[in-house]
Amino acid sequence: ITSNDFQYEPNDKTDKYIWRYLSSANLIQVNAFENEINLGLRAINRLNKISDALSKKRVVLIKEKLKSKIVTKEDCNYLFERVDIDGASQKEIAFALKREVSDLFALIGGEFNGKAILTLVISDELIESKSFNAAILLKDIAKEIKGGGGGQPFFATAGGTYIDGLPQAFIKAKELVG
Repeated sequence: ITSNDFQYEPNDKTDKYIWRYLSSANLIQVNAFENEINLGLRAINRLNKISDALSKKRVVLIKEKLKSKIVTKEDCNYLFERVDIDGASQKEIAFALKREVSDLFALIGGEFNGKAILTLVISDELIESKSFNAAILLKDIAKEIKGGGGGQPFFATAGGTYIDGLPQAFIKAKELVG
């Protein structure tokens, strides 16, 4: 150990003993700090698991609420609803609805982090019988939110910057499907 005021060099048995003692005392402090960090990390992991479980429950509750708003018209089940949630949750809800509801055309849209998000899911039955294509339809609908998107015939997503265009996006979707 050196400093401007003094210099210390362990060179005899007593000094080495003191040096080892000080070093081990320092390690004890480091271990205690590491234990506190590990406790904090475990607490964060538990909170993340709780948060994930609550998010999944929230998605299920929103899906059930949306399911109750489905309107049947001419052998089609339509849903046009605004839900201000993230895109991943919109997707999860859309696929759950597609699994549970036949002849489904569902457009879910909302605002998340200052952006407009649209999610469109169409059942295989409607793709066959009505020649709907989610990617093509949503590309046109997304113009209302000054955005773009893409996907597949049964599922598409879009994002845009014009949140105030969401109501018009729903109107346009209704016009496109008749």
